Amino acid sequence: MKVIIFMLMFVLSYAQNINVEKSWNLLGATENLSSSFFKNDCANVVWTYKNGNWSNNTNILKGEGFWLYSANGNCTLSTESTMTTSTAKQFQSDVFPIFQTNCTTSCHSSTGIAQNTRFVVTNLSSTYAATITLVDAINAHNSAILQKATYVIGHSGGKVFDINSTEYNTILSWISNGASNN
Repeated sequence: MKVIIFMLMFVLSYAQNINVEKSWNLLGATENLSSSFFKNDCANVVWTYKNGNWSNNTNILKGEGFWLYSANGNCTLSTESTMTTSTAKQFQSDVFPIFQTNCTTSCHSSTGIAQNTRFVVTNLSSTYAATITLVDAINAHNSAILQKATYVIGHSGGKVFDINSTEYNTILSWISNGASNN
């Protein structure tokens, strides 16, 4: 008897209020953030420090600290995530097609520029084996497969997709749910 389990991932909608003083404020991200995530003009400048460099970064990953400058002072920064409901992602039907579409044009194919790297998209089983070496099962956001594709860490092919894009969230969901070869 074959049992099929449908797993649902729920990200609940909530608002978080942060009191911000007039000056620089050191904060930490409890989820992936972008500049549009902040709902009022309390935040004037956001800076992050990564890989030895300061940057006016609009994409902040969960768990990262950042500096926020407010010229208004003594205001409340309100954040709100959107409610999403989706089924857990599968390697074969959800993740592998992303790699086929975004990574094989001229780079990560058996004849591409990146054919000698550890990540080459060929058939399903060998691509899974290569992908799993780039997965951080404990902290999915830190997976090299995601960090390279979003250019958080060096990638000769540049940015492939954005943090919080459909592709990013699909791969993140797959990793977060065990990165199974399914």
